Order: sequence, then structure tokens, then C-alpha cells
Amino acid sequence: MNSKKETIKYFDLFAGIGGFRTAVESLYSNSLNFKHVAYCEIDKQAREFYSKTQKSNGVQVIEDAKDIKTKKNKKGIQVENFDMLFGGFPCQSFSNVGYRKGMNDERGQLFFNILDIIDFYSPKYFVLENVQKISTINKGGLLEEMKTALEQIGEGYNLHVWDLLASNYGLPQNRRRIFFCGIREDVSDLIELTPPPTIDLAKAKYPTAWHLLEKKDVDTKHFIPTRTRDTVLYKNPKWA
Repeated sequence: MNSKKETIKYFDLFAGIGGFRTAVESLYSNSLNFKHVAYCEIDKQAREFYSKTQKSNGVQVIEDAKDIKTKKNKKGIQVENFDMLFGGFPCQSFSNVGYRKGMNDERGQLFFNILDIIDFYSPKYFVLENVQKISTINKGGLLEEMKTALEQIGEGYNLHVWDLLASNYGLPQNRRRIFFCGIREDVSDLIELTPPPTIDLAKAKYPTAWHLLEKKDVDTKHFIPTRTRDTVLYKNPKWA
């Protein structure tokens, strides 16, 4: 490790199968090293997949975000100090596919766990993401409340919020996501940051979903289970 580089320790919260981790591992910086110190994921299968594919030997593993030590949960699990928090927090409470109960849903309330974690550990940076439809709940009121909470929590954060489309960044999906990017106020003054530059999907490694598909005999374990098809292939006229 280059001793001249600053090391950014990061905690992968609501880690899934490692989307944020994969992004970090693909970065190269002349001035920064990234060190993975912990991840949290409640789904057992996702956790097993993450541990096998993300080279996470020796990394602290926490199953439930509610078990993490905070000011409100003093007997919880202490996470190793970290500089950056990643979190793709549960989206079912905000998505068109769900019931859109927002903070009235138990999963939606996990946003408050994020606030507690930021308040207790005071990371220099955080990057959070959720579905774009979060911006339409209560005519945008919920998103504004979340932005205010993230700006004012702990020592205060300069916040940047972007609505990004996956197909503008090399992925063959029309999938929009809201990203919350925070920088602790004492680390940097508020500056104007433009959204990440887009790329030409036609020049990407996988310009269409077809390029990702297996072309020969496919193991049946990759098929959509019969009962699941009724959900994922159902064309709801409101959002299909």
C-alpha cells in the first residue's frame, strides 16, 4: 500500500450482493486507497453470495442494521471506525411495485437507522440510494424531509441529490435511482457538484441485455420459478 495515499475506510450498509463494493473496487485514484471494514445485510443468501464474491475475509459482518450500536442502542454491535458510509436502503416502501407507505412501513423506517448511524459514527462522507419514485410521495414532501434530515444530522452535512438513469452509465437498464451524497461540513465547504458525466451506452461493454445473456445451454437454476413469474412478469398497467 502506498503510504502517501489517504486511506478511506468504508462501511457497506444494506449491502445486498455488493453493488457499492463492486463500484469501489473498480476505482483507481492517485491519492486515495479504499479499505473495506464492514458490511451489513439481513438476507442470508445475499450475505453468502457477498462473502464469496467480494473477497471479504476478515471484514466485520453484521446481519441486521437494527443491531448496530448507536446513541439509541448503546448495547449494540460496535462497527469499526469508518470514513464513508454506503447504503442502498430498502426501497419496497417507496417503489411503485410496493404499497408506497413510505415511513409508515417498517422497512421505510430503516432510514431512521441510517440517521442514527451517521449521528453516532460521524463519517466524513456518505452515499445512499433509493428508487426514483421516492421523490413523488406526498408530492415530493417526503424527499424534502429526508434531505433536511441528512443535512442536519450530527455535525451537519453538505448534501447533493441526483436523479440518475442507469442506461446513462453503461448499464442496459432504464432504471432511475435517487442518490444522496453527503460531505461533512468540517471536511469541505459547500461547493457546486455536477452529476457524474454520462457515457454512450453503445460503447459500453454490455450495450443491451442480450449481451449479458448466456448463449448456450442454460442451467435451470437460472430460470424464473413458476410462482415468481406471476409477480415479475405481471404487466401492471399503472407502471409497466
